[in-house]
Amino acid sequence: MIEALLKLGLPVAIAALLTTVAVVWIEPASWGGMTLIFFVLLAASYILIKIFAWVAGAFR
Repeated sequence: MIEALLKLGLPVAIAALLTTVAVVWIEPASWGGMTLIFFVLLAASYILIKIFAWVAGAFR
């Protein structure tokens, strides 16, 4: 159950929050820039979630 949540919802939620902050800070000139920021942060949050899940599994 937790694995399914981590795979689907949590990376998208983290990326959405980070995208909001990044778009306000960077102020891209177009929708393409905002989309690029979202996908880069989505990939980064997915990788971080995988790392955190691996570390949490190592301490069980």
